[in-house]
Amino acid sequence: MKKASLYALLVVSLPLLCSVGALACVCPSFSGETLEQETASRFRDAKAVFAGKVVKLEKVDGETSRLRTTIKVERWWKGELSEEIVLVGDGSSCDYYFTLGEKYLVFAYEREGRLKTGSCSRNVTLDKAAVQLRVLGKGVRPKKVERQPQGNMPRAHFVGSLECLPKQVIPATTRL
Repeated sequence: MKKASLYALLVVSLPLLCSVGALACVCPSFSGETLEQETASRFRDAKAVFAGKVVKLEKVDGETSRLRTTIKVERWWKGELSEEIVLVGDGSSCDYYFTLGEKYLVFAYEREGRLKTGSCSRNVTLDKAAVQLRVLGKGVRPKKVERQPQGNMPRAHFVGSLECLPKQVIPATTRL
């Protein structure tokens, strides 16, 4: 009887164990496109495109799978960002895992009113981004934001959401 129960448990558990691979991130294919064309497509689809250095990595609420990444922005091409942005992963297999101290070209999208990025965004370290940077052009330095007294952060510092975009960039008719 114990042998039959063990066998039944194995039969029921095996499909669950094999389905772990189904949780992997599946990115859209840009097959047939050159890197230049793919970069233009990524730019068109992104809510924000910027380059900067990762200055801080920390766990979110003690969770090991969710990371908060702080990036000091050096250039932006889309989304007029402040000098610093914070991206928070959702702990999925599609998260993009940055390296502290490394510089990146980041393509961010909007989800639930916040800027996000992931492994399908095709972020790349700046030392490997020559083609993408040639397509994007020079870019613009971020605007300096004056610091407010503690507890009163300026609107532009609320990075990771559409709050970091100046009002003139978001038409009044746009629904968020």
